[in-house]
Amino acid sequence: QTHSLGFAAGYLVPKHVFKFPERTARTISIETGMQNSALAVVLAKSIGADPISYLPGALSATAHSCLGSGLAAFWRVLDSRKEKDGDGGSSSAE
Repeated sequence: QTHSLGFAAGYLVPKHVFKFPERTARTISIETGMQNSALAVVLAKSIGADPISYLPGALSATAHSCLGSGLAAFWRVLDSRKEKDGDGGSSSAE
């Protein structure tokens, strides 16, 4: 799925290529993966397209919202576990 690729590239490129801190890489990942799919719906409607053409944009918006929320929750749990293990969550505070 293209959203998953956006989340992955949005994390890996800033983290490993540009050496950004963990928190910055995570933020860029969320922003990259959660592109504005609603724009597809608005554009289709504005040109008078058949209402069925709104469906891909609507489904895409739902998918990236679920994926982004899940990824943020995963990172929250990961940070909580690091804090419990005595790491102090220093990687997310960068």
